[in-house]
Amino acid sequence: PIVGMTPYLCHTVVDLASGGVTTSCPEVNFWPYLMTFYTGSVLAITFYGGVFSILPAYIADLFGQKHAGAIHGKGKCNNSIF
Repeated sequence: PIVGMTPYLCHTVVDLASGGVTTSCPEVNFWPYLMTFYTGSVLAITFYGGVFSILPAYIADLFGQKHAGAIHGKGKCNNSIF
């Protein structure tokens, strides 16, 4: 939901801020859309960092300490590609 709303929020904020949308009210408030985008971005970054902080310990529990570094490195490489 957070990432799915990003294109809509960006497009809406740009249109409302530039006056590109024809509305019946000349003063359109774009701040709720902008704050929703900011909040969603902060949440996504927080969740992303939280997963990477817990993942090495979880991998070490599943596969052993010897293989944790290699598996975690492969996972980080895969996430950077996608």
